[in-house]
Amino acid sequence: RMQDVLPPSTVALLDEKLAATHRDGVFRTFEYELPIDNQTRSYEGRLGRLPSGRLVLLVRDITRRVQAQQALRRREAEFASILSHIPGAVYRTGPPPGFQPSFISAGIEELTGYSVEHFLDRHEPSFLDLIVAEDRHVYLEGIPAAVDRRQPYLLEYRIRQRDGAVIHIQDRGQGLFDAQGRCTGTEGVNFDITQRKLLEQEFLQAQKMEAIGQLAGGVAHDFNNLLQAIVGHTTLALADLPPGSDAAQHMDKVQLAAERAARLTRHLLAYSRRQLLQREALDPEHLIRESLDLLKRMLGERIEIDFHCRGEIPVIEADPSQVEQILFNLCINARDAMPEGGTIRVELAGEEVSATRGTELGLDAAGNYLRLSIADTGVGMDREVLARIYEPFFTTKPPGSGTGLGLSMVYGSLRQHGGVIHASSQPRKGSRFDLYFPAATQHVRPAGQHLATPESPNTATILVAEDDPLVSTLMTDILEAAGHRVLCARDGRQALEVFDEHAETVDLAILDLVMPHLGGPEVLEKMRERRPGLAGILVTGYAPSTNDDSEWILNKPFTAERLREAVRLGLLRATTDHR
Repeated sequence: RMQDVLPPSTVALLDEKLAATHRDGVFRTFEYELPIDNQTRSYEGRLGRLPSGRLVLLVRDITRRVQAQQALRRREAEFASILSHIPGAVYRTGPPPGFQPSFISAGIEELTGYSVEHFLDRHEPSFLDLIVAEDRHVYLEGIPAAVDRRQPYLLEYRIRQRDGAVIHIQDRGQGLFDAQGRCTGTEGVNFDITQRKLLEQEFLQAQKMEAIGQLAGGVAHDFNNLLQAIVGHTTLALADLPPGSDAAQHMDKVQLAAERAARLTRHLLAYSRRQLLQREALDPEHLIRESLDLLKRMLGERIEIDFHCRGEIPVIEADPSQVEQILFNLCINARDAMPEGGTIRVELAGEEVSATRGTELGLDAAGNYLRLSIADTGVGMDREVLARIYEPFFTTKPPGSGTGLGLSMVYGSLRQHGGVIHASSQPRKGSRFDLYFPAATQHVRPAGQHLATPESPNTATILVAEDDPLVSTLMTDILEAAGHRVLCARDGRQALEVFDEHAETVDLAILDLVMPHLGGPEVLEKMRERRPGLAGILVTGYAPSTNDDSEWILNKPFTAERLREAVRLGLLRATTDHR
């Protein structure tokens, strides 16, 4: 009897099928398992009723088929698990022209926001509908062209996700062909490359800004030479004119205009990172609080300032005047973006930046940084404006309302301090600027601190090396008028030749930082090989940051008084060093 050889569950199943078949005569197929010789074997039963009314049951062993099906399901599960860990979405499509998807991995949901079933069941929107309209030709033309050439394809286009966000996609795949060479479909994988595209754009922007910075620095250097001649000769002319005369008043206006032009070149030099920084150890909280107190009167009653600090605020090594100027520029811009009034939020925080985060921000190294954030509730900026805000002379303000150098100065100054600035903004949602300064590792001596000292010699022999004739003539006139003897050279090589002839009598060397053949620092080094301790002054239209305290730096444009004072201090230092 069946009850003696079959498990109760199988007997119950068979009784059910027998009763149903006896009642309606319909053939039925069912499967069951039996334990035989410590193994589970699978069987298929086919039950039917003959014309005579007798029931017939056919049984066959389907163990191998079931085992094959189970193995296939395991492989499918393993394959699905592997695909779930592959970034992006793996796909296979049917033949052209539609290339309808026949398989898509689960990664499509993260990529688009829509499920696998959405695309396989051909719901709207289709994958093609998600591609940004301007990029659809890349997809529609790229895949058929590659299939026709029997070559793999590598496409890049943008899609709009379910939540409206736009991301960049890299589509890498190939055509599938049958034995007759007919295309049966495609297979490939889609990757989200949005982060890579952003990094590429930031890199290209950095290269662009570097190129503009080099140009701006060169222009500022040459312009400073012209300003130097204007400022210097104006000073000399004023000394010979009666105070209050019409001519003296005109010269005062010339000097005022030259000083305004000099401020513009300082902005250009800050942008190009060629401005001399007077670094010192700063308490950022104290400096920002004092600066904001001054700003409140400038910003007006409609602007509210919300300042707070988060956690421990690190000390930084920075030029305090540059930090103040950065804060002023950003807060003035924020005020201008809020004509009806609003709030400027200023925040200080210490932040430990990882290597990955540092790369995203464009920092040179990981480590501890001070973050200064300035946010407003103003009109905001669109993507096109945001991409150009650091370009010199780019401004959205009306003519006469701005030079377009404020943010370029901020950008350059941050880079010169070893930090970065990151801007985010949306139209009608305000703007936010995050500035990162490296935290100080040690205190530095505040710049410009000198002890009171006795007077320097009244007259001296001074070697002047300057490749610009206007500036060289001006310095010669000023120094000779002060009673000094002046020896002139037009470049670094000639400066060494003149020095060799007068090595024992030269008291001070005034050298342009950048000259043909040899620059000022190289020339001074060679002079000191023969005359150790020789006093030196480096004159420059721009000056890189330097920790070398062995000579003075005199920035162009300078006044006659500033040159005379630098010479006095240079000679005094030489005298003091030899005591």
